[in-house]
Amino acid sequence: MKIKANYLNDRNACMMMQEPMILHCHHYNVFLQKSIEASSDYIDAEAILTDSAQEVGYSVFSDYFKEGNFSESEKLKTIEELHSCCGFGVLDLSAVTSAGGVVHSPSNHYVEGWLSKFGERKTEKYGAAFFTAGFIAGALDAVYEKELGCFCSKQTHCKTKGDTTNSFEVTIINKKGLSESPKEGVFQIFELTNHKDSNIDYVGIRTALTAMDFEGDSESGLISVFGVMLTRMFANYYVLISAKFLFEMENKMGEMGRMIAEELLVEAGHVCAFNTFGGIMESAEWNGLIKPMIQNKEDWVHGIVACLNSLGWGGLFIKELVPNEKLVLEVISGYESNSFMKNHKKGETNKPMSLFKAGAVAGIMNLIYHGDISENPELNETYYNKIFKTDGKFEGKQIQCRLNGFEYFIIIGFI
Repeated sequence: MKIKANYLNDRNACMMMQEPMILHCHHYNVFLQKSIEASSDYIDAEAILTDSAQEVGYSVFSDYFKEGNFSESEKLKTIEELHSCCGFGVLDLSAVTSAGGVVHSPSNHYVEGWLSKFGERKTEKYGAAFFTAGFIAGALDAVYEKELGCFCSKQTHCKTKGDTTNSFEVTIINKKGLSESPKEGVFQIFELTNHKDSNIDYVGIRTALTAMDFEGDSESGLISVFGVMLTRMFANYYVLISAKFLFEMENKMGEMGRMIAEELLVEAGHVCAFNTFGGIMESAEWNGLIKPMIQNKEDWVHGIVACLNSLGWGGLFIKELVPNEKLVLEVISGYESNSFMKNHKKGETNKPMSLFKAGAVAGIMNLIYHGDISENPELNETYYNKIFKTDGKFEGKQIQCRLNGFEYFIIIGFI
């Protein structure tokens, strides 16, 4: 079978087998993982990363397999295909049975991404592919119609540790306490329209970009575009690992722990904006599709926001843009708030939860106004430090949470 993502224009959501999927690059994926791992002295980082992947892996396949008349081999093939299609890499489940077994992943997004960004994991205890380990376990829970948490998958070989391959050992442990993902959660319906103060065709850009075929290639199962390695990742994986990270750091270290976690999650948004947004704005696709519409710097802001409305993140609407000073952004049906609304009540918390977006949208202003992405700079560490760590940078803050009605972010330049 051929697995296809279905983009829903009425809420800017990309759905695959009832799970929301979003596009993100290896810079964000491995930086976010590294941030969580760095707190291993205080929290169980391995459990956060693998359990969350097991929860979404189970959720994506359990109902799907129940609805169809699949043989065991067809189910295993479907798992391999989705893993490759979404850019996670090649997966070989041929040696797996209902009792477990060994799984090989000759190429793997998190492994290749880690090597590209950080090099070998010489001091880390585990290999880099926590997501794939958990995904395998959850998918096999669904294949063999077990309770969620029946299987456990541990990475035993990893190229980041100097091994020649990536492999995982699957056993049965019957772990308790795991929960299915909230799937699409509590989503909102809206209509995307062009902005009255911009020359950018929001609707046309979304139509063009959502028609692009972002799929892993047949040999590596990786997606290379815009100068990065992309994944079409489970939105709920990001939500789960970020929320667990926040709550566990707060439980162990109090307000200081939460503040540390918040800062790291915002920084992950900066890293994403710099590499993914910067890569988009320096790409051939940008030059061919969007740059002809641009007449001023404000159109650069509108242009990249228009692109973000095609990534499955929900609806992003510019409410106020003061050149070189301020950006106020409203998010409707954001994947983070959709998930939280499923599990929390309105008014339950005033604390910011969409920390990734706070960092990401600050990155837009830093790329365009604090730096000048229109000059096509080299996106390296030196330039990153120049626009994100110097006087005059922009910082983002979530000023209204959807749990209390609406979701707004404000991005202001700080001297």
